[in-house]
Amino acid sequence: MRAELVDGDGVHWTSQADFVADAQGAIDTAKQPPVKGSYREVSVAGLIWSMTPSSHKIFRYRPPHEFGVQNVELRLLRGST
Repeated sequence: MRAELVDGDGVHWTSQADFVADAQGAIDTAKQPPVKGSYREVSVAGLIWSMTPSSHKIFRYRPPHEFGVQNVELRLLRGST
């Protein structure tokens, strides 16, 4: 899974986590940790709090101007490891 957003200064932020799905193809981020990625522990919001900026010179997230809506795009990437 991958999360992406663009903050109020136009900086791209991303995170990702790889999970092993069960026989039905389901994962539960509230019960299982990722096998690799931006964070290691069980966390339903791990993809959000573990996001990092695209530039190493950026140290702070900037909210949308006038405290507008912040869109986070979540992507499910399928594949085998």
